[in-house]
Amino acid sequence: MPSLRKKAADLRGLSTNPRLAWLGEEKLAWMEQTVRHLQTLFPSARVPVPMLVGAVGELKPTDTLWLPQARPLRKALKLLDWPGGNCAPEIVTSWKEAREAAASSVFGRATLVIFSRIEAERKLSCRRAIAKAGRAQLPMVFVEETFGDSPQPRDSRAALPLEPGGASFPQILVDGDDLVAIFRVAQQAIQRARGGQGPASILCLRRKKGPPSS
Repeated sequence: MPSLRKKAADLRGLSTNPRLAWLGEEKLAWMEQTVRHLQTLFPSARVPVPMLVGAVGELKPTDTLWLPQARPLRKALKLLDWPGGNCAPEIVTSWKEAREAAASSVFGRATLVIFSRIEAERKLSCRRAIAKAGRAQLPMVFVEETFGDSPQPRDSRAALPLEPGGASFPQILVDGDDLVAIFRVAQQAIQRARGGQGPASILCLRRKKGPPSS
């Protein structure tokens, strides 16, 4: 996997690519700088920095973010200079606050929930929470780190059931080490939630590191 510095350098080269015109120079530069800044401050962060920055890049001050497991990162995000002179979104510290923010949300707002390395005993409760958001059509976007062997996962817009008898909604598989790809699918999912079309789930697939070669 390329280093984040190498990745940021590659992104600078891509900034003139017509394919990325939708992203914008300011947003791309902000993401590059933020990745470098957070990686320097938190080299062992439990939440992968490209996954975090790509997912939050579309958030506005009126949106809500719940980032469990990473209190230092939550504090750092509040202090960042966000694109366009904006301040950070509302950052909550519990699932209850995130759910209440989504349930009371007016049209045009979204709540982003980022999970990382969920312990086995918590996975079922997380799935149930996501399914409840689906049944209530809450404007929530769930981002979860997962591991697999496929180096280039394909995006999927198919609705997948998350628990027996539960509601289903789009679940998107994306390369968890590709900052731009994560931003793009998060942008689509967050805009969808703001538009009143309900929640979505983003699975950031990361490759497990194999044993060192001899």
